[in-house]
Amino acid sequence: MFRYVPSPTGLAFHESDKYVKMLCGPYGSGKSCCCAMDILFYACAQPAAPDGVRYSRVGVVRSSYPELTSMTRKSLLEVLPPECGDITGAVAPLRGVYVIPLQDGTKVSLELNLFALKTPDDCSKILSANWTFAWINEATGVCQEVFAAVQTRIGRFPPQDFGGVNWGGVIMDFNQPAHGSWLDRYCKEPEPNWLVLRQPPAALKIDGPDGRPVYEVNPNAENLRNLGAREEGDPDDFPAEQRGMRYYRNQIQSLLKAGRSDVVENQYCMLDVPVVEGKPVFPSFSTERHVAPNPLEPLMFHEIVVGMDQSGIHPAAVVLQNQNGKWCVLDELYAENEGFENFLNGMLVPMLRSRYSTCPVTAAIDPSNQRDSWQGVTPRQRLEEAGIPAVTEITNSPKARIQAVDHMLNLEAGGLLVSPACENLINGFTHEYRYRRMQASGTLGAVYTPQPEKNDASHYQDALQYACLLIQRGDMEDAGEIQDLARRLSEKRRALGRIV
Repeated sequence: MFRYVPSPTGLAFHESDKYVKMLCGPYGSGKSCCCAMDILFYACAQPAAPDGVRYSRVGVVRSSYPELTSMTRKSLLEVLPPECGDITGAVAPLRGVYVIPLQDGTKVSLELNLFALKTPDDCSKILSANWTFAWINEATGVCQEVFAAVQTRIGRFPPQDFGGVNWGGVIMDFNQPAHGSWLDRYCKEPEPNWLVLRQPPAALKIDGPDGRPVYEVNPNAENLRNLGAREEGDPDDFPAEQRGMRYYRNQIQSLLKAGRSDVVENQYCMLDVPVVEGKPVFPSFSTERHVAPNPLEPLMFHEIVVGMDQSGIHPAAVVLQNQNGKWCVLDELYAENEGFENFLNGMLVPMLRSRYSTCPVTAAIDPSNQRDSWQGVTPRQRLEEAGIPAVTEITNSPKARIQAVDHMLNLEAGGLLVSPACENLINGFTHEYRYRRMQASGTLGAVYTPQPEKNDASHYQDALQYACLLIQRGDMEDAGEIQDLARRLSEKRRALGRIV
């Protein structure tokens, strides 16, 4: 028979009836088991209907169907009495039905609907669902639209004639979320009726004798008694908690040997540091050196440079201004699945009018400058119609663009300083803008793609690269072109205009 002993954090989780209950913890800390037990507790606490049955229907969500069947389903099967029901189904959604007799003579009728939801498009799968409450397992794998959609389906079953809903909220568990992600923001700024609990970390980062970090297993980590296995030479009375500590120690040592201290710090020490997949494009970037301590504001009557990646349906822009010898990135803009004209007139121009109305402005844009397929108008012409002189006489060589930014990152005078308000640009620098590791092997060791991976972060970074090329008068691989390029850019800069 399953014997559940709640941890201190788990006990606090069970005792709360907040509308949203979030449980964050390291690998192996018993989060899923805690949430599965919470489902059973709430099902037993449902008001009895006139027929003596306590009805509840629970939505269970995870990002993928394989994880739902191999992980989430197993967590529920471990907790729920096997003689009272089962969770079955060959395809999603899985369905579980349990009828559990209680000592007071009533019965619990618990129905479980297991759905794989990850993207906004997946939300349509639950449009007709009527749930009592819901559990989002490993919530870092789903988007915030899924979280919002789940809330529209809870508190809807059973009707009042069958006892009504005693508690209709959302249970969530997850590991340390990525910095700047929706879940990270929600944890740091929860609503008053939300509960956010963090379990003790599995490891502690301390300074070693030589000043390098050392990672020690936390003896106060939760669920240690249920982790690990016996090893050769263990005495019969070897403490279960020590096995759990050894379990974590072995994992940490393997990760450090593979050079993944970022995973150790994020997932075991639960520190707010990014997990870097692939190789960062700008390893010289430092948040301490290149991110301002406070949000930066524009200086009146000082020129600004707007770097833009206007191609495709993911336009992005960054605004730079030289302040006290530093080129400061003050603002960032990005539009998902929008054309350039909507981005220009709906986002960029209104921002320039409200924050930079006295500042001369020049835009550095993608030199491809492709014409609109409908009206045959180029982005450069669109910008000039809005009163923004645009420069296209810069190279589109990825190598040259990256070198331009890297050069400025290594400068003191004329270097880069990013406002902390530009979170997406910063996330790109720290971990999202990267060379993807290739699935290859050989004597060379790790192999990475020659060009940075295309993702949301790359649009911000491309925009910054065009601005840095303009600022530096277009550093290019062919040094013979620099003088001519500088002359042409200087002519452009004499044509600066103002947004009015």
